[in-house]
Amino acid sequence: AALIEPRCVIAAHGAFSEELERQLTRMAPMLRQSTGYNHWIRGAFLITSVEEDEGRELVPVETPEMLAILRRKLGDSLTLSQGGRRFKLASSHALQGVRPQDLQEAFGKLSAPCVLCFVSDGPVNCGHDHVSAVNLTRPLLGPPRARASMVQEAVAAVCARYRGAARVELTHFIGGPCDEGEL
Repeated sequence: AALIEPRCVIAAHGAFSEELERQLTRMAPMLRQSTGYNHWIRGAFLITSVEEDEGRELVPVETPEMLAILRRKLGDSLTLSQGGRRFKLASSHALQGVRPQDLQEAFGKLSAPCVLCFVSDGPVNCGHDHVSAVNLTRPLLGPPRARASMVQEAVAAVCARYRGAARVELTHFIGGPCDEGEL
């Protein structure tokens, strides 16, 4: 993502779109929706934010059951694989100050709720940056139902400050990924 920044527009090339369409025709119908390919085919995206990858992931653990699942997945290596990368449990957050040789034992004694920190064991590069964008080719009839009241409140707040804002026409688009609580 080093070559893009907020307010840039990127678009799917015709050849790329055609290749995705070819791949979709070879997939089982149930898999087609889960790929997200339809979102990319002939898409044009307005970049709204770019967050640099720091090579670490924070994982909130809400329940004892979730912690038990993580313990099984991590095993003795204390590593997870995600998106082609390996992440190792770090001496941070809920395990702050724990010596590396004591991490396995401390993790075994940990209780939920807590926050765990995982650090990538590979080099950090811009290919893993978090990019949020709006697909300008996929307008929606209105905001998602779950966000409708949030949109109404935001519009009312703007209209209360700026009289002319009531004449602005809003168009909603499919966007993503977005942080919870943001419009």
